[in-house]
Amino acid sequence: MRYFLAALLLLTTQFAIAQRFPKDNLYDSVNQWHTNIDDGWFTAKTITFGDYSTSSRKNGVDESITGGAITSPAKPFSFTLTGKGARIPVQTMEVTHIAFLNRDLPDFLDKASDKATFFYALLNDSKNDPLKRWELILKSPTYLDLNDDKPCGILRTEGESLRISANNRFGIANSYENICYVFRDGKKTIAAIVPGKHPRIWMKPDVDERTSNVIAAAMAALLLR
Repeated sequence: MRYFLAALLLLTTQFAIAQRFPKDNLYDSVNQWHTNIDDGWFTAKTITFGDYSTSSRKNGVDESITGGAITSPAKPFSFTLTGKGARIPVQTMEVTHIAFLNRDLPDFLDKASDKATFFYALLNDSKNDPLKRWELILKSPTYLDLNDDKPCGILRTEGESLRISANNRFGIANSYENICYVFRDGKKTIAAIVPGKHPRIWMKPDVDERTSNVIAAAMAALLLR
């Protein structure tokens, strides 16, 4: 009886998730990247996923990446992503909404209070354009946002942007369990990541290399967060 009830609960949960999140072939196994975390006793933590790998994270602000553009950041760290011929230095930090008062943000981010905290990363896409920098801006989603796969962030550079939503399709409703971040180009889902101790990553095979490199750098920031 106990096993029957457990199986029934599992089926009910899977049905509920399927109802909330329609099938999307992004999550097919053919699109999933192998991910490995190397965090030994005598080595710094590094992560390899797909064709990419990270250096170990370095706490603090690397002004060669930021140029001193952000003042008083919280929890800053930097690292470098390499792979597919790319070498992308990344600086991450937590900043308050007030840091963006003089810059346009999408409505779902701009409505936050001045004291709201965003997870922020600067990505130097040195292979394609040494002068072009991408930025990742993420807010903390609510339970209801996760239940409905609502937008929570943006990955952008001048004249280009990808929208990011967050959901709990791999967890249960009204929880922060196994948050999945989804990258969208217009209405098309092209990549997704579940960070944490047991990360999972998906990328559509038709994503061009330049976009793949930038998304991979943003994903690495979430993996090392």
